[in-house]
Amino acid sequence: MKDRYTGDLGDFGKYGLLKALCGDSQVGPSLSLGVVWYLTPDEEGSGDGGHVPSDKNRDRLRPCDPPLFDSLHDIIERGPREVASIRRRGLLPAGTVYFEAALSFDGLQGSEQGAREVRLVHRERWFKGALDATEGCKVVFLDPDKGLEIASTGRHEKDSPQYVYFDELERFRTRGQSVVIYQHIHRKRGETAQIQIDQRFAEIREHIGSEDAFALLYHRGTARAFFVVPADTETRQLLLERSQSFVEGLWGRYGHFDLVIQPS
Repeated sequence: MKDRYTGDLGDFGKYGLLKALCGDSQVGPSLSLGVVWYLTPDEEGSGDGGHVPSDKNRDRLRPCDPPLFDSLHDIIERGPREVASIRRRGLLPAGTVYFEAALSFDGLQGSEQGAREVRLVHRERWFKGALDATEGCKVVFLDPDKGLEIASTGRHEKDSPQYVYFDELERFRTRGQSVVIYQHIHRKRGETAQIQIDQRFAEIREHIGSEDAFALLYHRGTARAFFVVPADTETRQLLLERSQSFVEGLWGRYGHFDLVIQPS
């Protein structure tokens, strides 16, 4: 996540979904939410602010959640475009906990081998802060730039703050927390969104042993998925029912979201 993307189309879908999963609902009680932004620095010289709502798509977006749409639009127009604005404006359910510390290796010194160790220690210290901040939350949302780890990027490498590593995901689940993870969908020939989601389902099964994960695919702006990895069967049923209700409502009728169930 980067500050400069705050308020874009991705945020509208992201926070709309989290509100549906954790807020007051016709399906069960509210669930306490923790948000961990894998916050990385904005690139210097980049004016890119992500895909933002426009007059062209306003009529299909705003009806899904008018207060959320208006608040995000105001952030884009008046600022500041930073993740802290989400907390200050209270856009997520009351009591939501936010971990806002940036994750970056900029400025860390050391020899080639020493730098590796310094980075690993730095990341572990950052992650321990995220664990401590979200202790007691029923659901934890992890929001990296790109998504779950890839084999070519070790956690000590420069680009690793853009990924969630499977052992990090597991450390939330082992203490009884359900986890929602942002996942970027790339555009490579022959690799459809469904293929990419199925690959991630297989990796989640392999690395943390969960066969209960499901995903919600969001189509606005850059395509992205949100993987839901429940802590237990009871919570899975509740989150799945809320997700089904979510896509059967305006969010699904306008074609913004699809629910994707893991193949058995």
